[in-house]
Amino acid sequence: MSSKKERFSRRDFLHVAGGAAMSLPMLASCAKATEEVTAPPESGEAGLVPGQRGGLWLPPEEPEMKKITVAVSTPDYYTGIHWNIINDWGFDAEEGFEEVDVFNSEAGLQGVVSKDITFAADLDADEVMVAVREGVPVFSVGTHRDHEWHIQGLSASIKKPEDLIGQKAVLGSPGTRSFAQRRAHVLEWSDGKVDIETDMEHIKLSGGSDVRQQALIADQIQIGGVFTRHLMGLKDAGCSWFVSGWFEIPQEAIVCHADTAREAPRTVINLLRAYLKSTTVTHNDEDKPEIQRVFAENHNLVLTPEFELAWHTQIEDFAPNGIFRGLAMRFFLEDLKKYDVIPQDLVYHEIYDVSFMRQAQFELYGYKWPAKEQSDFFTLSGLTTGM
Repeated sequence: MSSKKERFSRRDFLHVAGGAAMSLPMLASCAKATEEVTAPPESGEAGLVPGQRGGLWLPPEEPEMKKITVAVSTPDYYTGIHWNIINDWGFDAEEGFEEVDVFNSEAGLQGVVSKDITFAADLDADEVMVAVREGVPVFSVGTHRDHEWHIQGLSASIKKPEDLIGQKAVLGSPGTRSFAQRRAHVLEWSDGKVDIETDMEHIKLSGGSDVRQQALIADQIQIGGVFTRHLMGLKDAGCSWFVSGWFEIPQEAIVCHADTAREAPRTVINLLRAYLKSTTVTHNDEDKPEIQRVFAENHNLVLTPEFELAWHTQIEDFAPNGIFRGLAMRFFLEDLKKYDVIPQDLVYHEIYDVSFMRQAQFELYGYKWPAKEQSDFFTLSGLTTGM
């Protein structure tokens, strides 16, 4: 595969600034005629050679593993965008890999445990937490998406909340964080008339949210979790929806086997470096046309008009520095504990080994974030949030 002690009151500041402004014409008249102001460089003229993206961008050490596999849970355009860019932009070769095989699998966690898969790209973070606490030998080493839409799509047959009673739903599995949150949303939306836990039949569909959209349109299910990119299609089909919010939730984890982390640390760091490099492409608005051109050519992936409308909204779901913010993780854990998904004493460094991402960040950008251990105000002070 191809190849970042003196203080003024406001009045003092205005006085000084005003005096300086009045003196500018006098200073300008005294300047030498030969002195000229240099304009800032135009975009693309910052002294970088073609392909150079700025920042520290230190060269990597050699990875222990030259060929690795990455499982992405769904084939939709956005979920795999960074992983495809790693190959399409040559970041795999830059990081010393001969092959980064990206493919779709709904069995990412099982594959990592069996070591048939090196990395799972986007596992549900809460499910990984439960697995680790039960002794499954995996680690989360990064965050894929750190924001989450809670939008419930409704089939055309649903005209009022009570119409959901006795119908089919795809809102996560009972006992999970996603299900508990969706249950609360539906209870609020229906003024307490509909409890999805007791009033609806819950089914599973193979595939991601695009499959749920089609099932809603076909009235095979009557409610299901969707995203902004699905709304135009639902509207055109006479369906409806309600939006419960957009939340900072570190929902998706990048996961590897504990043995891989221990025996091949540079492999983990280099893959995360490649991932961070890919985010500099997706989060650069000027790269959008090239991404679309390359994806159409290399992957036969073409954005539909409704997916095109959702571009910026979708990109904003991803963690731009490849990891969660500590306080966001604190509140995420509190939610999980509130719904009895995880033990009350769990802290994030039991589940996440952020040292690999911190090293990747440092080599490329010169910083390390977040803290290795949970260090938010409430954790350190021993105070509670009252939740």
